[in-house]
Amino acid sequence: MVSKFAQPFRFMDLPGELRNQVYSLLLCSFGYPVEQTVHNFHLPIASDGHRADTAILLTSRRVHLEAYDVMVKVNRFVAVRAYLPLPLMEILQESDVSVITLNDLHISQFKGHMLSVTLSTSAPSHEPPMSVMLLAGDLQPFCKSINRSGFDTSLTIDVDVAPLLGEPTPVYKDSFDAFVSEEIQLSLLAPFKTYMRGFKNVHVHGRVSSEIAIATAADMCKDEWSDSVETFHQLQGLKDHADVKWDHGSRMEILGSWNECLVEIGRIRESSSWGNLVLLGGDSFVDAMIELRFSCCLGLCYAIIAMFNDEMENGKIGGLMDALDMILKRTMTAMGECMEPNLWQEGREWEPSDARFAKLLYRQAIMILLGGNSRNAGLALEFMEVALELSPHDRDIMKVHDAILRWRASGSHFDADGDSIRIHLSDNGDITIDM
Repeated sequence: MVSKFAQPFRFMDLPGELRNQVYSLLLCSFGYPVEQTVHNFHLPIASDGHRADTAILLTSRRVHLEAYDVMVKVNRFVAVRAYLPLPLMEILQESDVSVITLNDLHISQFKGHMLSVTLSTSAPSHEPPMSVMLLAGDLQPFCKSINRSGFDTSLTIDVDVAPLLGEPTPVYKDSFDAFVSEEIQLSLLAPFKTYMRGFKNVHVHGRVSSEIAIATAADMCKDEWSDSVETFHQLQGLKDHADVKWDHGSRMEILGSWNECLVEIGRIRESSSWGNLVLLGGDSFVDAMIELRFSCCLGLCYAIIAMFNDEMENGKIGGLMDALDMILKRTMTAMGECMEPNLWQEGREWEPSDARFAKLLYRQAIMILLGGNSRNAGLALEFMEVALELSPHDRDIMKVHDAILRWRASGSHFDADGDSIRIHLSDNGDITIDM
């Protein structure tokens, strides 16, 4: 029962520090991301699990003034607009950032953005851009993901600093001019300066020092890789570290390292840095990079087969099916690129030894078999026939070739959990199967 003598709580009598803590709790406390699927894209992305409780902004003019000030200064909202074909949803998913909202109307109506970023290509779509609101604290992983997107030479990046200062300021709100100091400008632009390289079309403007704007654009324009020896040694070190840890480390972590090395080599070849690296490193550098990528293909195939073998004993291979399919496709693409004439250097062709090529085809055929889809049996058989031509006296290749012939003839899907198959892995990397 409420006492008739109860008085309303005098919130404004609290010290300013406590009121600011309340504002931060209501308007700036974002929990662990929850997954949501974006309509028309069917991609799960992270969305903030805690929505800002903006009701306090309607309490009174004074409370609104204080609360809005804390909300904007602490959160530092960033509006991002991206035109197709830039895959914004995939970038958001890969960077694992927390999305405040994807509602274009809400984003355009909000006037408190510290940054507005527009991403477009040399041939943008005529469709309207996709919009997203992020927090400045998530710019680091977001910029890293854009940097890995492969759009360095064709992407135009427009960064408008403190667009909120260009908006009319109501009489009951304070201006943010003093807040957007050079220190804040540097902090907002630091992820772009640090993690984005090779972008030749960058415009930084708005309420920002001309020196800071020029320096940011110049850093983003720099080639990400400039030393051929250092670049190769870093990649080789990544693979060697995974090789050493294979017997004692997490197989998923090691698989990730081999995959990172393979993807990174492809990204370097597609970047604006590649031409200069080839000039510096010459034929030996090109051959070493291709050889390293091919070795990563072998390692990835071996790793996923080994992980399948571990899970088959527990009858739990279902969780590996997506990884199996991804690695098979990725290694097939990389294998083709390794041997594609003129791709790595004009007039250059590279071929692996017969033994190594046969080994990779053999492992990929086993992966297709473990995937179990009978529609792919013909592709697996093609791989095994080439492998037999390259290594005609290899008994393991003969055995798998015959097994895949029987599988294709049966016309039925293969269930690695239910069917009688045993995988044997030797210390020297050999794989044999019994069916």
